[in-house]
Amino acid sequence: PPALDSEEYAQALLEVYRLGEKSSPHRSPDQTEIASFWADGAGTATPPGHLNLILSQLICACQEFENLSDVTRDFALLNSAMADAGIAAWDSKWQFDLWRPITAIHRATEDHNVKTAEDKNWLPLLTTPPFPAYVSGHATFSAAAAVIMESIFGVPQSPLSVESEALPGLTRRFDSFHAMAEESARSRIYGGIHYSFDGTAGIELGRKIAGLHLNRAFKARQ
Repeated sequence: PPALDSEEYAQALLEVYRLGEKSSPHRSPDQTEIASFWADGAGTATPPGHLNLILSQLICACQEFENLSDVTRDFALLNSAMADAGIAAWDSKWQFDLWRPITAIHRATEDHNVKTAEDKNWLPLLTTPPFPAYVSGHATFSAAAAVIMESIFGVPQSPLSVESEALPGLTRRFDSFHAMAEESARSRIYGGIHYSFDGTAGIELGRKIAGLHLNRAFKARQ
């Protein structure tokens, strides 16, 4: 992650300070919906489970028949990639041990950055998870899943319709699997629990991990 006294860090902290605050006037209704749609907190299937539900939904809606063997392969590929995504993301979290925005804002006088300001009253929209920020698990899981899903279904010819347990009855639409992953990553900024660079690094990490899994699967079929 960027150094605490850098311009990049200050700008990222200001963004989450403005957009991620619990009752922020700067966050649009759509951004608030995005934060809740991808929250995947307690009582839901969690982020990897949400992505499994999306794959299940896409398979059920697929015009082309897939036999049990193909479906089993698809779910195995998705979940093996997401398992490694989780391992890599959490290795990164504990390696860098970067504080979450709520701590960074409450203790901004300690970052030695003249462009950040302390606000002891600031609270995020979503509950802050009890582990470090960098990289974003949401971004890593979602990017890995996006690569795997595109390998299964190809580039979508019409917008993807995606649902969420957190907001029953609501559907969000995307032009690509990667756009879906990018929105999932951005949702954590709107929720006040991640910086933009957490998501950017997580997206890159997830894509690389999924690429390794696809190469391994291709070689296994040769």
